[in-house]
Amino acid sequence: MVYKAATGNASSVEEVSATSQFRGWITVDNAEDAVDIPGFSVKWYLRGVAAQKDIEPCDQHPLLHYLEYGHKAGVSAHPIFGENGKSDKNGPRLLQLALDSSAMVTPLFNEDVWRASIGDSNWPSHPVFHYLKYWPQSRRGFSAYVNVDYLGHQLHSDFAESDPLTQYFERSVKERPDPHPLFDGAWYRSCHDLDDQTDAFEHFLVQGMALGLTPNPYAFTEYNKNATDEAADQQSNNSPSSVPGSVLRAYLTESVAA
Repeated sequence: MVYKAATGNASSVEEVSATSQFRGWITVDNAEDAVDIPGFSVKWYLRGVAAQKDIEPCDQHPLLHYLEYGHKAGVSAHPIFGENGKSDKNGPRLLQLALDSSAMVTPLFNEDVWRASIGDSNWPSHPVFHYLKYWPQSRRGFSAYVNVDYLGHQLHSDFAESDPLTQYFERSVKERPDPHPLFDGAWYRSCHDLDDQTDAFEHFLVQGMALGLTPNPYAFTEYNKNATDEAADQQSNNSPSSVPGSVLRAYLTESVAA
């Protein structure tokens, strides 16, 4: 809602960043005095600025600095929007999402699941902003494929300080734990030659599941044990390591529900 109020009637990122409504909302001049808002982490952003050599120093409100300089250097506004130095070069992601409430942030966040879990479909801006603001209080579901308890165990966190996705994406791609007990990220990565910049679980959710790539070395065996003769015959005509996407979805979501 705060983004809706700040952006006024603007319809593009350029218009938003130039509006008096938006700039009037940013009233803090010193970076040290700025506070986080949903979708913008001051600490994360300033860390990203410090790591960049060819960027103006941040001597104003960090959010204004992000709009004027940071996003052009690939500095992200929040961990959930991408690693620093590797995102936002096509425009400030933060405001793009404020203007497009249906855009995908990450396949680990499903806006329909979140809306259903909180019972509110009238949030005026992108649901991820609502999630970032209210998850610590509500601790509601946001994905059919992320097992929050398992992820918390992997991160050694009870998520008292921040939400699961923020803590997950704060880590570099290579250091991120598996968000689901049935997903073996190291095995999946090695099988499909993923580079160090590709999140294995995101790859599986976006591409792997559709191709029938299994999430662990045992899923194909488990599938064959439970498959009907007809399904097994169909499977034998495909890749020996593939499983129908519908089966994979059930395989993972039943575990999350349990």
